Amino acid sequence: MAHESSMERRPRGSKLVTPYPHHIPGYGGYCPQFKYHYASPFGSITHKLLSNPSEATAHSDQPLLRETCPPDDAPDVGTAAQWEDSRVIQMRERAGDEKLLDPVIPGYQGFVPKRENHHFGRTNAQVCQSSIADFQRDQQRHRSRLHSLVSHTMTQPALPGHHRRHTAPPYVSRDAPPPTMSPMKMREADPLKHFKAGYAGFVPKWRNNEFANTFQTGTINAVSDFNRQQLTQELWRGASVDIATVTPRTPLAKGQGTTIYPARTGMVPHYTGHVPGEKFKFGEPYGTSTANRLPPIVT
Repeated sequence: MAHESSMERRPRGSKLVTPYPHHIPGYGGYCPQFKYHYASPFGSITHKLLSNPSEATAHSDQPLLRETCPPDDAPDVGTAAQWEDSRVIQMRERAGDEKLLDPVIPGYQGFVPKRENHHFGRTNAQVCQSSIADFQRDQQRHRSRLHSLVSHTMTQPALPGHHRRHTAPPYVSRDAPPPTMSPMKMREADPLKHFKAGYAGFVPKWRNNEFANTFQTGTINAVSDFNRQQLTQELWRGASVDIATVTPRTPLAKGQGTTIYPARTGMVPHYTGHVPGEKFKFGEPYGTSTANRLPPIVT
C-alpha cells in the first residue's frame, strides 16, 4: 500500500501535473495497450496503463520509471556514502578549487576523473559525485605518502663525504634532443638554419626568395637576407649624420614623373587601377582596349 500511495502521489506543491508514474509527451517507446485508448491526454493514458494492471497486460511489480521525487515518508537526507562523498568534495572548494565541485551541472561535457569506474546503474549526478570524491581521496593519499616520504628522507643520516641537498638537481637525459631554437637566432653556418617544410608562420623576406627554390633553400636565403638587413640597420643606428653633406633631392619637372598609362601599349592584365573610358569598351583584349587611354592634350 505504501508503494501504491507513493506511485499515486503528485509532485509537492502542484495539483495540475499528472501523477506518477507516466510517460512524458513525446515518449517514443512501447507502451502496452496504448493504441486502444483515446480521448485523453497522453500523460493520463500512460499513467492509467502503468499504474492499473487491469487496464494493461501483465507486467512486473517493479515500476519501469524512476521516481523523480522521494516518498512523503522518506527523510530529506541522502545515504551515508553520498554524505561522505559530499564532505570530501567540499574540501576542494575550501582549498580554492573552482572546478569539479558538487553538484555537477547536468549536461556538463568536460572531463570528470575516474568516471569510467562509477557509471553503471546510476544517475549522472551520482556518478560525478562518486568519481570526484574518489579522485579527491586519491589526491589526499598521494599527498600524505609524499609528505611521509620527504619526512623519512630528511631524518636519515647523511652519507659520509657527501653533502645533503634539500632539492634534487634537474634530470637531463643523455639522449634528449637539444633544445629547439628559432632559425632567426642560429649561426649562419648552422645546417639547421631553416624552417621545416609545412611551417605556416611568417618568414621575413620570404617573398623575395620563394621563386625557383625549395622551401628549405628559400627560408635559408630569406632569413640570411633579413639578418643582414638587421645588422646594417644596427650599424647605421649609432652613426652620426652630417646634414650639410646630404644632397637634397631635385624636384621633378612636369611630365618627368612615372608614367601610369603608356602611350603605345596597353595596361598589364589584372591591373586594378582606374582606366579612363574602360567601362565603355568591349569586344577587345584588355591590353588593346587600354592602349592610348590618355586624352589628347589641346594646346
